[in-house]
Amino acid sequence: MTKNLQPKNLRKTDSAVGREIFRELTNEFVLREFAPATVLINQRFEVLYGMGPLAKYLEVPTRELTGNISVVARPELREKLLAACSQSIRENGLVSDSCARVNRDGMLVHCTLTVRPVTAPPEAKGLMLVTFADQTVGQSPQLETTVDGIGGVKEERQTPTEDIISMNEELETLRGRSRAILASLSAHIAVVDRDGVIVAVNPAWKRFADQNFGTEEQCGVGSNYLDVCVNASDNHGSGGDATQVVTKLRQLLAGTIDEFTMEYPCHSVTEKRWFIMHATPLDYEQRGAVISHINITERKQAEIALQESEQRLRAILDTASDSIVTIDHQGKIECVNHATELMFGYDKEEIIGQNVAVLMPQAHREKHDDHIRHYLDTGVAKVVNSFREVVAFRKDGSTIPIEIALSEVDGLNLFTGILRDITEKKRLEERILQTATDEQQRIGQELHDGTQQELTGLSLFLGTVLSILDNASQHNSGERVTWRLTDDDFSMLQQTISKLTDRLKETIQHVRELSHGIMPVQIDNEGLRSALADLAATNDSQKHFSCRFISSGDITISSNTIANQLYRIAQEALSNALRHANADHVLISLKGENNTIVLEISDNGVGIDSSISDRLGTASAGFGLRIMSYRANSIGGVFHIERNGDRGTMVRCAVPVQGYQNDDT
Repeated sequence: MTKNLQPKNLRKTDSAVGREIFRELTNEFVLREFAPATVLINQRFEVLYGMGPLAKYLEVPTRELTGNISVVARPELREKLLAACSQSIRENGLVSDSCARVNRDGMLVHCTLTVRPVTAPPEAKGLMLVTFADQTVGQSPQLETTVDGIGGVKEERQTPTEDIISMNEELETLRGRSRAILASLSAHIAVVDRDGVIVAVNPAWKRFADQNFGTEEQCGVGSNYLDVCVNASDNHGSGGDATQVVTKLRQLLAGTIDEFTMEYPCHSVTEKRWFIMHATPLDYEQRGAVISHINITERKQAEIALQESEQRLRAILDTASDSIVTIDHQGKIECVNHATELMFGYDKEEIIGQNVAVLMPQAHREKHDDHIRHYLDTGVAKVVNSFREVVAFRKDGSTIPIEIALSEVDGLNLFTGILRDITEKKRLEERILQTATDEQQRIGQELHDGTQQELTGLSLFLGTVLSILDNASQHNSGERVTWRLTDDDFSMLQQTISKLTDRLKETIQHVRELSHGIMPVQIDNEGLRSALADLAATNDSQKHFSCRFISSGDITISSNTIANQLYRIAQEALSNALRHANADHVLISLKGENNTIVLEISDNGVGIDSSISDRLGTASAGFGLRIMSYRANSIGGVFHIERNGDRGTMVRCAVPVQGYQNDDT
C-alpha cells in the first residue's frame, strides 16, 4: 500500500519546513506500512493506544480501540498474552514468546508477541508496549528498527502521551481507591470472567485461602472457579452445594439469571463454619461475575441454638397433659400443643390462624373477645390472670367442661391459655354429691326406721310408768302427802324403768353412731388421733382380722376439713383392704413432721397393680381410689398408692398444715 508523498503547495514553503513535513509523512508511512501491530497498555491491561495491523491479532472493534487487552485479544492468543504481561510486570523487564499462534483464515500462523515496560519519560512508568509479528524469514532486523522508530515517534508525539499519562493517573487513583475498598471488606471476594477464570481477589480471599491450605493454583488469580467447585464436589463430598454453585454460576455468566445467593457449611477440622455466597453479574466489556463469601457462623450458631431451644420448648409443651394455646391480641391462635389436638379433635394446621372463639360455644364467643379488648384498653383483668370454669366446644360439636387460666406474655401482645379438661373432676364431684345425698337418705332412713321407732318405744314405756303412777293412792299425814303403790305396781314400775333405761342407752348409742358417720372427728388436740384409734379398735374386734393404730410427733390440726378428709381416706383404705385385698392385718399410722401430717394405711393383702398410681386420674383406677385422691387434693395433700413389698398395699397421704387456708373459721 503506497501513498503519494508530494504535498500540495510544497514549492511555496520554506525548504526547512518542507523537510519537516517530509519527515512526518515518511514516519507515518513507515509506521503504517512496516511497523508491527503494537498496543500501549497499563498494568490493568487497559489499551491506551494502538497502531499497525492489529486486526491480525486482535478483535478490533469498529469504534476506537479501547478496553482490556484480554477482552479484545484473539482467543488462541489470550492465555499467552496475559501470561507474558503478568511476567513483565513481575520482572519489570522484556518478555517475548515466540511460540504463540493465531488462527487466520482457518490456519494457525506462528507469531511472536513481545511485552516491554516503558521506562521513559518517568511519567510513563507502569505502561507497556505489546507487539505482535508473524514469524517470517528476514523480519527480525526490520522489527528491531521499527520498534526503535516507534520510540522516536512516541517522543515526537509528547502531547498525546501526556494526555494518556494524565488519564492513567486518574485511572490509577480510581484503581487504588477500589483496591482499598476491597481490602477493607471482611467478605471473601473474587472476580471471574465469562469462563469462570478468577481475574482478581481481595486480601480477605487470600487470607482465607492461606489459613485453609489453599494454593494460588487452586483458588488464586488465573485458576478457574468452576473447576474448583467441580473438584470440591468430586473430592470432598460437598456434592450438593458445589454442584448447585456450578449450575447457578454458569447460568449467571450466560445471562439467564440476574444473581443468586445460597448458604452452605464449610467446616474445618477444628470448628464448624457456615458461609453465605452471593454472586452478581459484572458487565464490563464482557460478561463476568463478582462472587462474595461472608462468614455467618455466629448468626448460624444463634439460629441453631434458637431452633434447639424452640424444639426443647415444643417437646415440653407437647408432653404437657393440659392444652396450651397461644393467641395474639386479636384472639387469633398462633400455636397449640399436642394435648390441644387430642382435647378438641383438631389437627394443628386446621386450628392455627383461627380465632380462639372456635373452641367456645356460640354464647361465649363474643364475650371472650370483649374481655380481651377490655383488658388491652384498660389493663383491668376480667378473664386474664384468673382461673374460671367454662364449657369448651370440640370439632365434632360436643362440649366439655374445662378450667382455663389465661395470662399475658410481657411485651408481645400475646396471651397464653392453659386449658384443663375437668370432665373427670366434674364426674367425681357428681359422685361425691350423690354419695352425700345417698348418705343423707340413709341417715334419714335410719332416723325414721330406727331412732324414731326406738323413741316411740320409749314413749310407750313412759306411758306405762304414768299409768302405774296413776294407780298410786294418796295419804295425808299432816302437811306431808305420800303416794302408795301396791307391791305389784311397784314391781312393774321398777321393771318398766329398767327397760326404759336400757332402751335409752341403746338409743343414745344409735344416735352416737349416726352422728359419728356424719361428723366422725371432733376437733380438739386429740380429735383425729382418737377417731383413728376408735376406727382401728372397732375393726380389730372382727374374727380372723387385726387392725392396729400407731402415732408419733405433733399431730395438732386446727382444721376440721383436714381432719375429716384424712379420716375418710383411712376409712376408705381400710374398707378396700377388708373387701378387696383379702388382708388379715392392717396398720394405720399417723405422724407429724416438719409441719406435715402423714397418714399411712398398709395391709398384707394381695397387693395392688403397680401401674395404678399412674392411672389415678382415669376411670380405670376405680371410684374408691379416685375419691381418696380427690379428697387429698381438696386439702392440698399428696396422695400415693403402691405395692407394699412382695405383698400388700400401702396408701399414703401427706398434707402440709402450715399455711393451709382454713375455711372452717
